[in-house]
Amino acid sequence: MPLPQSAAALPKLLNPVLRPLARYVPPLAVIHHRGRSTGTAYDSPVQAFKTAEGIVVGLAYSNNPNWARNVIAGGGELTRLGKTYTITHPRLRSNEAAELLPAPVALMMRRLGITEFFQCELGTRV
Repeated sequence: MPLPQSAAALPKLLNPVLRPLARYVPPLAVIHHRGRSTGTAYDSPVQAFKTAEGIVVGLAYSNNPNWARNVIAGGGELTRLGKTYTITHPRLRSNEAAELLPAPVALMMRRLGITEFFQCELGTRV
């Protein structure tokens, strides 16, 4: 885990503030997904970087976050720049996904110790 476990509490504090902004301010985005067992709808703000192969999200707090497992298991949508798309081909990747990022972003990820990534492609606009 790249960031200290104590930092994992930050999303609970920041997500309510970031969620409205994330829909419109890059590189922020919102991933819409449903819980695997409960079916509860969730909106998770992330830093989503557009690449030639889709979207890459650095996993800063966990190598296997619930939102990523939910999207891989049951699909989801991503809202970026005010537009919502279906998520296709979701997968967890290691360092090779960092090579798809712009050089300054990849450098920032390395310096933060982020070595695991979520990658997906964007399907049709919803």
